[in-house]
Order: sequence, then structure tokens, then C-alpha cells
Amino acid sequence: MSTSRASAAKAAAKDEKTFPAKQAVKPASVKVAKQLAAKQSAKKAAKRGRGQPASKKKTAPRVVPRRPTHKLRLRALANRIKAKLLGDAHDPTLAQAQEVVLAATSAPGGAVVEKREPGTSVVDAPVVDERTFESWWKGEVGRVWTSKLEACDRVAKGSSLWLNNSCLGDPVQRHMDSLDARCDDRIPKKLNSKRGEAWLAARMDIMDKCLQAADRCWSVFSSRSMPSEEALALMAQVAPGGSLPAPSLFFAPPAARFNAIALGDQGLCNCFMYEAHAKTRILHNASAKFGLLRFLVRQGAAMEGSRPWWFTGWVFDLASVATMAHFFSIFGPAGSPESNVGEDLDLIVALSRVFFDHDDGTITPLVTDLPKIAMRLDIPPEQLVKSLMAARREYYAQLAALGISFEDVYTFAKPVEVVGAKTIGQNMLWRGRPPVDWRS
Repeated sequence: MSTSRASAAKAAAKDEKTFPAKQAVKPASVKVAKQLAAKQSAKKAAKRGRGQPASKKKTAPRVVPRRPTHKLRLRALANRIKAKLLGDAHDPTLAQAQEVVLAATSAPGGAVVEKREPGTSVVDAPVVDERTFESWWKGEVGRVWTSKLEACDRVAKGSSLWLNNSCLGDPVQRHMDSLDARCDDRIPKKLNSKRGEAWLAARMDIMDKCLQAADRCWSVFSSRSMPSEEALALMAQVAPGGSLPAPSLFFAPPAARFNAIALGDQGLCNCFMYEAHAKTRILHNASAKFGLLRFLVRQGAAMEGSRPWWFTGWVFDLASVATMAHFFSIFGPAGSPESNVGEDLDLIVALSRVFFDHDDGTITPLVTDLPKIAMRLDIPPEQLVKSLMAARREYYAQLAALGISFEDVYTFAKPVEVVGAKTIGQNMLWRGRPPVDWRS
């Protein structure tokens, strides 16, 4: 070794003693070291295309909660289809799955039958399996495929509206949306939280859509101008068979009665407005959120024991508007029922009793509560009570035809306790009277 190399080696050794080489930092533990190594190897493998990048943590899929009336909707859908397929043999209290499948797989209405082993299926039939239909009838399925809903519409027009866009359906279908808005048992503990605001906004949206649809439907009775085709289509919901009869001109003044039909044929007069009394038409104030409620109450009281063609639609839209008004009285922005709905609060309470209270708790409160309501609406109290009792009987008769009982409805109509600023006293509006010892 040369003198220069020897001196360089000695200098390097001296520097090593003075400034030792920086050592690599060891991981805090073997586990951490393995994790780092795994991440590095995964990145390298992904870069070379020989492997997959490190997988991200999987999150559980978001579950969309079912609507409170989901079971009732499925029962109504199944029974509506069953009634069309079985005719007089239909029993709304039984599933009759075997008979339904047999009728569906041999329906003559242009259905294409395709035989194949081990069973038989029909192209475009609403149901081809007994267990499937029975699960519909019992409300045990989470969803019904769109193709099946379209097939249901071909058997019974509008059947899909039990599950989709019910607010645009007939008054009975729309009523399911109103029950969902008022009777949702998933009320957040804090309404002023993000979750609470989202819940309330969703309920208010359902309420507004139902109110708008009902308002357009009944505006035919309150508007002087000829209704649009859209309004007439909505109005046809309340007519048997989906068609409107000729206007009766029952409330037309003598001077207008002579020319009303001729003017109506020329498109210059809305003859349907004479189906309602002039004092009733004034009550239908579209600018008031629940002006339709007073209009419907007075319109029903004018029946005087008759059963006009719009009777069933009137019953369910009255129940829907009363249900949504009750919801708004509790959850409206003003903070108290009186501030939210004003002088209509007593009417809302009375209608809640009419439709959703037990039989033994309905008549007596009405006799004591309705006189001042009747006076405010300028109708005889006895006439008002009779019309509302007729509405209750029709309400449960129509629901029974769909396989829905009073107990099913009361599951939603019973009082719901709201945790937070709302008091149980406000919730008791639903049945009109608080339970014993509720203040203790």
C-alpha cells in the first residue's frame, strides 16, 4: 500500500471514530415492521402489474329503511291484483296464492304461455310462484322488481303506485304517503341535529306533494275556469271507473242553470264547480296550507245522507289532509300546535278521533267538540256528525276490502312520543286525550 493510501485510510478511520455513520431507524415493533413491508411490497407489485394494490377497508352498504306502511302497501297491492284475477272468488283475508298463480298463468288477456319443465311460466305475468305471491300478501319482501310492477299495472291499472309515487295515485294510495309522513316511528332524538333536519325535510316533502295532488284534484269544484287536462286526470281519481259523470248542477243558481251546459260545452264555464255550494267553494283557499281541510269537511256535510260519485275519494282525501295537518301541528316551524295551524286545531283533533280512535271513544267527544266547529263552518252540528261517522265507516270498509284492519291502521295512528322539546301533551292530539297519569 502506498504512503498516500495509508494516510487516507488512517484519516477515514479517525473520522469514523469522531462522526459514526447514521444507523437506520428500526421499527417500534415487529408487527409495525411487517405492516410496512407489506405496504411496500403491495405498492411495488401494483407498479409492476404483478399484483393488486392494498385493498381499502370495505364499508357496509347503506340500507334504505322501509316506509312505515310498507306491509300495508304490499297487502293492498296483492289484494288489488288478486281481486282482478279471481273475481268473485277473491277473499281479502286470505293469500289464495295457489289460485292466483293458476289464474295468472292461464290468463287469456293476450298473455304468452311458455311451458317448460318442471313448471309453467307466463311471459309478463305479475306472479308465477306461490311463495312469491304469499310473501307479497304477508308484506315480507323488501322490494318488488320493476318488471313485476309493470306486469301488475297490466292486470290492474295503477297498481305500481302502491309502491312508487303514491302521492300521484288514487286517494287511497295517496293516503299511505300521508300515514308515512305522520306516523314514522324513526323520529330522531334531536330534531335540531343534521339527522333530525334531514328526517323532518323528508316528511315535509311527502306532505307537500300529497297536499298539492289533493288540491289539484278538488280544485275542479272550486275554480270558475275550465280545469286543465292534468287537473281533470287527477279529478278522475275520485270517480268510479276513472271517468267523470255529467255535472249535476245541484248548486247552480237558477239564472246560471239554463245556460251552464251550453257554456260548458263551449269551454266557457266549469260546470263541475256547481257540485259544491258557493260558501264551500270560498273555503277552498289555495293560499292557506290546510284550506282544503275546511272545504272537504263542508263539502261532505252537504251530502245529507246521499252517496255521490266522489264519496270514496272525499273520505280518503279528508283523512289524508287531516293526518298531514296533525303532523304539521306538531312539527311545524312555529313551535306550538296553535301557532302552526291556528283555529283549525280543534277540527284537526276531532278528525283524528273520527278516523283513528276506538269506537267507544269517538261519538261522545264529537258531540261536545263539534258545535263551535260547525258554527264556524256554517253547517248544522248533527249534519256534520252524520257525515263524519259515514266517512269513518267508509274508510274502514274500503281498507278491509284491501285486507287492512283497524288494528293495522292503529299501529300507525296511536300516539308517538317525541323525545326532545316536543311534549307528550302535543302528541296526544292524535287521540285527543292524554293517558291517565301522563303528568306524573
